[in-house]
Amino acid sequence: MAIAFLLGKLGLSKGARIVEFGPGWGNTTLELARLGFDVTAVDIEPSFCEVIRQRALHHAVDVRVVEDNFFWAENVTEPYDAAIFFECFHHCDDHMRLLRALRRAVKPNGQVYLASEPIFPAYPVPWGVRMDGEALWAIRNFGWLELGFDEAYFREALARTGWAGLRHVSLDLPWASVWQVRPSNETTALPAGQFPPIRGSAALWDGSSLPAETCPVNDGERARIKQLEAELAAVYRSTSWAVTGPLRWARRRLTRDVRFGNGPEAPISV
Repeated sequence: MAIAFLLGKLGLSKGARIVEFGPGWGNTTLELARLGFDVTAVDIEPSFCEVIRQRALHHAVDVRVVEDNFFWAENVTEPYDAAIFFECFHHCDDHMRLLRALRRAVKPNGQVYLASEPIFPAYPVPWGVRMDGEALWAIRNFGWLELGFDEAYFREALARTGWAGLRHVSLDLPWASVWQVRPSNETTALPAGQFPPIRGSAALWDGSSLPAETCPVNDGERARIKQLEAELAAVYRSTSWAVTGPLRWARRRLTRDVRFGNGPEAPISV
């Protein structure tokens, strides 16, 4: 559903050149290629790159695969019509450098799409490592950097690097929102004071905003998040969660032993 929501927001013609960063197994990549786009996939993980090559071969579509990090964007010589990040922009350890590099990677009228990224209306700090359970689990198990961003800060970061952003909210999956980012005509180094906080409002392309009361989508999104939090809390309080605790502990212990060479050669599933 999240991928479909992203594809529905692409204002691109068939044959447009797209670069996707951090594609992982290539689920979004393949859908783009099958829709007739000219796709380049950039991922730092060699095994993921090979998976994408094999999947593209299986589906008889052409995908250029590049094994490199996000800052490959700094060396692009033929700019793309669009750049896409699906659940991966927040892994970058220098988002300001990446935002500046993307100005080179896409055409002057090109766009960047950030899908399902942890950019929140009221994040407790401007940006930083997320401390929720899912983020800590990913950091511990995969070594990924899991950042979160405050929406007001993120809009200022876009403005400082020459971008303007429009957020498309999914009513079905609030976390699957898509940020559509395009070059701004404004200066790239305005003082922070010129970007007032916009919590509780919906910002427009030009940086102006609508009052919160005219934006029921935001209120609905907050209500849905509270509902999900309540459901998750109920799970943690449930008897089932408590009873299965030893099984989860055993799985973590066995997985750790295999990873560090203290267990059998093959991974064990519990």
